[in-house]
Amino acid sequence: SINPKEIMFEEKAYEICQSFEDDSTNAIAYLIGHELGHKFNRDFNSIENSSLYSRLSFGGEDSSSKAIRDIIELNHRVKIEGEADEFACLYTKIAGFNSIGIAEDLVKKIYKSYKLKDDILPNYPKLERRIEITKEAIASTKRLITLFERANIAFILGKYDIAIDGFDELID
Repeated sequence: SINPKEIMFEEKAYEICQSFEDDSTNAIAYLIGHELGHKFNRDFNSIENSSLYSRLSFGGEDSSSKAIRDIIELNHRVKIEGEADEFACLYTKIAGFNSIGIAEDLVKKIYKSYKLKDDILPNYPKLERRIEITKEAIASTKRLITLFERANIAFILGKYDIAIDGFDELID
């Protein structure tokens, strides 16, 4: 059973990260950052709630009810994977890693190494969509990273009002 208070980091995941050689620590940081994003957002609970909502609202056994349940749960999964990717992009950069550059390839290697075929991942994005989610997260995070870097420079230069405004915007 999955413990919502733990992050599991299998040896296989470590080996995937090690395959990035010079970028292996960036890969590890991204993977941990992504999983921390799920914890931070309490995604374990939200997946259960989404599944419960879809079962209660569309509980019939007919094909239409099942299709609606699957769509609700897949859309929710897409949303939380994107949020976890954004968390990983931003916080690994803030921590000094360059994980954004390997994120897309990491997702591909995880799918390949774990043999995650589209037909065995119910209510989970197919590889092509999962890569799009990662790209979208990278694009949306780049603005925040620029804001963070500008706020840091302003702070270093003693422009504290500008730095505070930048950090406040980041928090919001």
